[in-house]
Amino acid sequence: MITLRFVTSDDFISRAISAAEYGFWATHVETVLDDGAILGAYIEDGVIIRPPDYDKGTRERELLVSLGTTAAEERAYNAFLRAQLGKRYDLTAVEAFPLGRNWQ
Repeated sequence: MITLRFVTSDDFISRAISAAEYGFWATHVETVLDDGAILGAYIEDGVIIRPPDYDKGTRERELLVSLGTTAAEERAYNAFLRAQLGKRYDLTAVEAFPLGRNWQ
């Protein structure tokens, strides 16, 4: 099973992202690992693993969504995510949002 964490916080970046998304509440998506730790990409740190309560003081809302998967799909997903650890946040992609970047 894969668990995604949709979240928003009470900070400037989250409010700016929400405004750019026409008010959609979730401003960040992460993966919850088997031990409860959170794997995500963050502007200041890149792709890292954080403790489950890293945003306890600023978190406004979260939604956990579990996806039914085969064992092979889960292994492939986790292997891909772990291969991203240490990579920098893609600020160029963020800067391209207002320019109508074609993600296809």
